[in-house]
Amino acid sequence: MPRRAFTLVELLVVIAIIAVLIALLLPAIQRVRESASRTSCSNNIKQVALALHAHHDAKRRFPAGILNKPGQLFTYPRTTWTVHLFPYLEQKVIFDLTDLSASAGPGDAVWTNPANCKGASPATQQALAVLLCPSDSGPKTHYHPDIQANYSRGNYAGFFGNMTAGAAARNSLGHLAAVFRTNVGVKLTQITDGSRNTMMLGETLRGVDGNDREYRGVFWYDHVGTNQIFTTNLPNSNSADVLFPGWCPQDLNLPKQNLPCSAGASDGSNNTAASRSRHGGGVNTAMADGSVQYITDSIDLTVWRGLGSINGNELVSLP
Repeated sequence: MPRRAFTLVELLVVIAIIAVLIALLLPAIQRVRESASRTSCSNNIKQVALALHAHHDAKRRFPAGILNKPGQLFTYPRTTWTVHLFPYLEQKVIFDLTDLSASAGPGDAVWTNPANCKGASPATQQALAVLLCPSDSGPKTHYHPDIQANYSRGNYAGFFGNMTAGAAARNSLGHLAAVFRTNVGVKLTQITDGSRNTMMLGETLRGVDGNDREYRGVFWYDHVGTNQIFTTNLPNSNSADVLFPGWCPQDLNLPKQNLPCSAGASDGSNNTAASRSRHGGGVNTAMADGSVQYITDSIDLTVWRGLGSINGNELVSLP
C-alpha cells in the first residue's frame, strides 16, 4: 500500500503552528535574558560600591567626584572618581599605566596627554566588564575626534546632587550635597542621613554607536552624562538631559531610545542628567552602605531627591 505524503496544506499548517510557538516563546526567552542581564548589572554595581568602600578604608574618604582648579569647571587635572577606583577594582595594572601627574594635554586635561591616551595599548581605551551593564548594547569605547584617541565607557555614574553641575560646584542655595562632589572626598561620617538611605551610584547609558559626538557614558570625561548624574529628574525621565554644547546634536536627541537631550550652557553650569537604564521601569542604584536597590520610575520626586542627599535630614527610607 503506497505511503501517503503530506499535502501542501498540511505542511503549511505545521509551519504556521511552529511560527506561533516561536512567537510565544521569544518574549519569554527575552524576559529570561533580560532578567539575567539585570542580575549581572546589579552584581557589577555592587562590585563598584564595594570598591568605593575599599577606597574609603584606604583613604578615609570616598574619591572626589571630579578634580578641577578651585571654582573652575573643566580645568586641570579633570580626573574623575572612576579612574581613582581602578586599584580597588583589581585593575591596578591599568591604574599604573595612567600618569595622573602628567602635564595637561588638549583641553587642560591629564587624560588627553599623549602619555595616557596614545601608544599601542593606552589605559584610556580599556573597557572593563565590571563597569558595563549587559542590558545596554551601546558602544564600549568612544573615539574622540579632536584628541584622536579612544576612551572607555561605563554604565555606573555617581550622584552629584539635585540640581545642576554649576549648583553642585558652587554649593548653591537649594543644592543638596551628594556623595560625589568637586574637589572633595566625602567621608561616611558626613552622611548623616544614614548610609542605608543615601544613594551613591545609579545607572547611566552608553549612548548609540556610529557617532563620534556621542560622549555619554565615557567615564574619563569630567562632564555631566558621562559618570555624573543628578536627581533633578526621576530615573528614566522623559525630560531631556541638558548636556554640554555639541554633545547633543539633533541626531543624538533620541527620546524613543531613552536618550533625550538638549544643548546646555557653554560653561556647563546648567548641565544635568538623569539616571537611565535598559531594564524598563527602573534603575539599579548602590547605596552608601554598599547595598543595591532597584528603584522604580514611579518613585516620588521628593523621595528620589532625598535619597540622593547625604545630609538633607529628609524622612525617607527604602524597605
